[in-house]
Amino acid sequence: MILCVIPARKGSKGIKNKNIKEINKIPLVTWAIRIAKKSRFVDEIIVSSDSKKILNIAENKKVIAHARNSKISQDKSTTYEAIDEILKDKRYNKYSYIVCIEPTSPFTLSKDVDLCIKDLISNKKAKSLVSVGVTNQIHPEFLYRKDKNNLLSSYLTLKKK
Repeated sequence: MILCVIPARKGSKGIKNKNIKEINKIPLVTWAIRIAKKSRFVDEIIVSSDSKKILNIAENKKVIAHARNSKISQDKSTTYEAIDEILKDKRYNKYSYIVCIEPTSPFTLSKDVDLCIKDLISNKKAKSLVSVGVTNQIHPEFLYRKDKNNLLSSYLTLKKK
């Protein structure tokens, strides 16, 4: 079984209320919900947020609205912390895989999500999968290399980081 978590806190350093900004009159968080709903493999969808507006959108779209703890809704808070908070609830122990769809990636296609899920399930050596793209970022801390098995590893070793 596959759980989709959509992390959508209200705060943002760069753009106020970023996750409810609209593209074609549709809030970013709604785009993420649509992507998850179109997936052939996602069994349940949770929107994790500290925003009442975002949680209301989730409820209106008939997905689980998880009120995120304020301690993990800060600028330095991570997506991992948001997912970990959800997984502490025993109801979600039944899932074999977790898919994370960020609202700030509204052009993600559900077919790409499904392809990633299939790739992850079929590769017994992989424990996780992250979609990546070409970037102009040249700082080595953000760079990865592909090995002969098509798996990514950090460009820098931990000692160099």
